[in-house]
Amino acid sequence: MRDWAVGLFRCPACGAALRREAEGLACASCPARYPTDDDVTSFLDRPNAIVAREASAVSTLDGQSPEATERLRVLLGRFDGDGVSPQDLLEYRCLQHALDSRGQIRELLRSHPLSPGVVLEIGADHCWASSVFLDAGCRVIALDITDHLRLAPRASDPGLCRIKSDMNAPPLRDGSVDTVWATAAAHHSWDLGRTFREAARVLRPGGRLYFACEPMPSWLRYPFGTDFGHEERALGINETWVPRGRWLRLCATAGFEPELVFPAMDRETVASRLRSRHLPTALAPLALPFLRTLQVSIHLVATKLGS
Repeated sequence: MRDWAVGLFRCPACGAALRREAEGLACASCPARYPTDDDVTSFLDRPNAIVAREASAVSTLDGQSPEATERLRVLLGRFDGDGVSPQDLLEYRCLQHALDSRGQIRELLRSHPLSPGVVLEIGADHCWASSVFLDAGCRVIALDITDHLRLAPRASDPGLCRIKSDMNAPPLRDGSVDTVWATAAAHHSWDLGRTFREAARVLRPGGRLYFACEPMPSWLRYPFGTDFGHEERALGINETWVPRGRWLRLCATAGFEPELVFPAMDRETVASRLRSRHLPTALAPLALPFLRTLQVSIHLVATKLGS
């Protein structure tokens, strides 16, 4: 646990301050202890049943030997330095997803720059996006429910603090962070309304929430998402398909002023997606004027109201 971060945390059991001890953090008021292993502090001693099931499913899916894990560590380091090759992407499909998402993140930050300060990144996974925030001069608290945190490319960076925790119970004091960020992670929440409320709680007034690359179908697309995440759900992953209007309502109800930001899609990108769905590419120019209605992966940027 980084020295700069200790004072931002509170005990999930009683809400009191935490203090450092030899094997992690301890509550200053109750007997609760939160162990640190490989520089990752765990607050998942009694997880929600849905969270426990998803963490178990991810662990089963990983199922990798120590050699394969070390190989992924090497590739993540190469990815972090923008040196990942096409062969690397074929070897680990998760890197292709991360590469696509990182491109969208950088595009989003060009129009909506981060404020200096502390970023709480929920669903941080291997911390491949955390590096973008570190490069922007921020300190990052990377939160996830899996051991993927251990493979963070910049694990030794003094600005990176890694914790295992439920996104719906972040062990942070009220108003303790400047930004809350998630990349394609918030839709895994077992209670999206609570996710927004907890984000509002830990943000300072005027702080920003970024939910990037989230599936937010319009009412036109929502009826066609009945099989969304079907395979993942069968494995125990908590995939949800929530209409765009509900995202906006829950965000506003939690005390945010929301804004939808649509990733740029040119004609060739639209044509490529039509081809992948075995539809005629001639439809691309006709689809362009309706993209905002048709797009599913969208960014939600919101500002916490109040003073």
